[in-house]
Amino acid sequence: MVTKTLRGGKSDMSIEERLDDIDVEFDSNVVDLVLKRCFKVPDSALRFFNWVKVKNTSFVTTSTYNTMIYILGEAKKFELVKGLLEEMGKKMCKKDIKTWTILISQYGKSNAVGKVLFLFEEMKKNGFEPDLTVYKVMLLTLCNSRKADIAIEFYKEMMSKEMELDTNSYKLLLNCLARSGCIDDIHLITDDMINVSQIPEQDVYSFMLKSFCISGRIREALEVIKDM
Repeated sequence: MVTKTLRGGKSDMSIEERLDDIDVEFDSNVVDLVLKRCFKVPDSALRFFNWVKVKNTSFVTTSTYNTMIYILGEAKKFELVKGLLEEMGKKMCKKDIKTWTILISQYGKSNAVGKVLFLFEEMKKNGFEPDLTVYKVMLLTLCNSRKADIAIEFYKEMMSKEMELDTNSYKLLLNCLARSGCIDDIHLITDDMINVSQIPEQDVYSFMLKSFCISGRIREALEVIKDM
């Protein structure tokens, strides 16, 4: 009913007035559910979020802030995201691991490398240990921005924490390193793919060959063929 009201058609009443008129029992879970159903209409989601804050601030938790931040981040409304973060601080609503993961992911999708690196350090300063999801987002952002030197440092940090990448992330990293000419690092990673992640050797050689071909490194590609 609430979602239908937010997405409602033509009416002389504002969204807020229509929300005031419906008979629904709210709690933080209902608020979170309504926001998620408004994923594709961020402006309506924000109006509902603001309406709830006026009605009963106890319904607005870290979880609901996270959902709203995710929605606005997907819509690239980062100024509004910044405002919500400031608001969380004022209301003593503490960020959790999910808050940081969402922020890093959303800024990462926009290839805002500087912001992502800043958030990563802030996350650790606030006592949160980055998990595999965060590291994968960091690698994705750095590789898309062709920051091979930083990407390999993050990879080494992951390995020191016994975190393993999936095949797609490995291929992304290989392509990034091949473009940058980091041949020694490529051999380091392919060794890990075979010995740590137990990826079949033939598949690893194929991935490496493709990364060299894509980046136009014919000599290195021929060496791989010779090894194969």
